[in-house]
Amino acid sequence: MRRSRVLGALAAAIAGTVDVGYLWLIHQQGTEPLTDGRVVLVASLVGFGAAAAAAGAVTPRPRPRMSRLALASSLLMVLGVVGLFSIGLPLLVAAVFALGGAVIASRSVV
Repeated sequence: MRRSRVLGALAAAIAGTVDVGYLWLIHQQGTEPLTDGRVVLVASLVGFGAAAAAAGAVTPRPRPRMSRLALASSLLMVLGVVGLFSIGLPLLVAAVFALGGAVIASRSVV
C-alpha cells in the first residue's frame, strides 16, 4: 500500500515539474502566447494527469487509488507518446510510475 502511494507521488511530482517546465519553455521561446489554444490544452492535460496521480497518492482506499492512478497513467502515456520529441520522455516515466502504483493498489482490491 505504501509503495503505490510513493509511486503515485513520484508520478505527480514528475508530471507537475514537466508542466511548469513546458510553460516556462514556451514563454522563453516567445513564439506563441501562453493563452494559445494548443499551449493551454497541453498544459491543462498534463496538469490534470499530475492532479490525478496526486489524488491517487493520497487516497486511502485501494480501489479508488487504483482508478485514479490508472487514469493518470493512461493520460500521461498518451501525452508522452504524442509529445515524445519534446516533453514526452519524462511524461512516459511518470506514466510508468503511476501504472506501477495502480498495479500495486490492484493487488489489494478483493
